[in-house]
Amino acid sequence: MIDYLILPEHRLIVVTNRDLVSIDDITRMRQRLHADSNYSPSYDVLNDSSRLNSQYSADEIFEFDASELPPIKVAIVAPSDLNFGVARMWQQLTEDHRKAQVGVFRSSGEALVWLGRPVSLAVMLNKQYGCQD
Repeated sequence: MIDYLILPEHRLIVVTNRDLVSIDDITRMRQRLHADSNYSPSYDVLNDSSRLNSQYSADEIFEFDASELPPIKVAIVAPSDLNFGVARMWQQLTEDHRKAQVGVFRSSGEALVWLGRPVSLAVMLNKQYGCQD
């Protein structure tokens, strides 16, 4: 399952990944996000992959098209070694064809600091939306 939350007051989009998430799921979520009236391409993204159980092939990792990302910051939270490694691989493989800055972190607190948002936001996201810190 993949879902998103737009926090206009923080100029932030929070994407949560849980259990199994396919490339098609990601594509459909992006379509919903871009059609959302609260969406702004200038908002940074906090991608919480702490509960993600999917494993992607190298070909699938390339399908996460980073060239479409605007010049924003994307922070990926991936506490498990497997998800952290996959996220770092995507970060490295897409480095030359994206405008966005991508960071990979073990906790949402670290990610929020890098995004320039208050760490206290991690507590609120954990309580209200189940994001991990």
